Amino acid sequence: MLQDKLPISIIKLTTLQGILRNISKQLPEGYELIVGTRTNKLYLYYELVQVSAIGNIQNMKLIANVHLKSAISQFTLYKVVALPTRVSKTNFVQYSIDYSYFGLENSRHDFILFKETGLLKCVTGEITICPANTAVYSSKTLKCLSNLFFQTSTYNSICRRHLLVNLRTPTLQKHKSLWFYYFPEQRQVTLRYLENNVWTTRTELLSEAGMILNASSCSIATEEFRTLPELHGSMQTTLDITHLYIPDKVSTVADHEIPLLEQITQKEIQQIDEVRSRVTTHAQSFDVNSLFHLRQVSLYQEQRTFWHLIATTIVCALAILGILYLSLRSYVQHSITSCHSTNTTVEPNTVMLNPLPVTPEPSQKTQFPRKDENRDVTFTAYPLNQAK
Repeated sequence: MLQDKLPISIIKLTTLQGILRNISKQLPEGYELIVGTRTNKLYLYYELVQVSAIGNIQNMKLIANVHLKSAISQFTLYKVVALPTRVSKTNFVQYSIDYSYFGLENSRHDFILFKETGLLKCVTGEITICPANTAVYSSKTLKCLSNLFFQTSTYNSICRRHLLVNLRTPTLQKHKSLWFYYFPEQRQVTLRYLENNVWTTRTELLSEAGMILNASSCSIATEEFRTLPELHGSMQTTLDITHLYIPDKVSTVADHEIPLLEQITQKEIQQIDEVRSRVTTHAQSFDVNSLFHLRQVSLYQEQRTFWHLIATTIVCALAILGILYLSLRSYVQHSITSCHSTNTTVEPNTVMLNPLPVTPEPSQKTQFPRKDENRDVTFTAYPLNQAK
């Protein structure tokens, strides 16, 4: 068994049209052929239909795999490109997008999301056909891309954003015949394109974000980079003239967030950078919501530290005053006690006694001073020996 695309040499256009019309009459309700049975669209089947050939020496059978569609399975696929936006002189904010493609259903009620790896499973061309293995989301689902597309009031709070500091490198991305660019600073760009089979050179001054249409055959050059033109085949035909399109500027931050971004200090950025450097490599990209949260926490800690400092100062001052008061009180009490002891102490009088001790007799009389005398005098009587 062989598998390949439908060969036009085996099934002619008129024969294929008759086969497809017979198939369309037997389809379930709500389904139809991928591009219908009109003559001007039949050539697409030679690109989309996969044919398997089974046969022997007598005959051969062709099994064609024809794609169907329904009213709720048709989506318009958009390429998503996130470019930076300047919010101050040196700061830029860029959305962090997880999906590269956004598909919107024709009734605009549902949408699908694709990554680059998911799109590889699809058959791409003038019509992109993807397997039915992707979830279809309702427009009420809170997703970043859907809110950005419909420009709801909550898209800034739902989508993750990164803060880029001192961005100098330009951004240039291609999608089919489009070039998306972003220049942080004004750049002189030289465009060289083929017009009327003659190479034409054009110089433009570009800055911020924009798109260059029909630029697949155009060479774009600056002092920092250049692109190569694409020329297919050898036929000469009239190419679409290259146009520049600058979209309306969509703010990536709310009005009340702009003052907060301007107040973010280098110290707060370094704190996040130090944390990120411990677990990942160094990067100049920071989450805006994390910066807001860090700033609020820093302000709260500063206010809390301020009140703690006041309370600590008051307690220390009261403790010092208490110690001084107790020391002064102790000193005054000690001084008063010393003065009182000095006034009440009586110094004893020293009496010179005869060095020869005399044993008093019973007849000795000791006279004491009278009470009305204040002098401290001691009277002593000694007996005299009479001569015989």
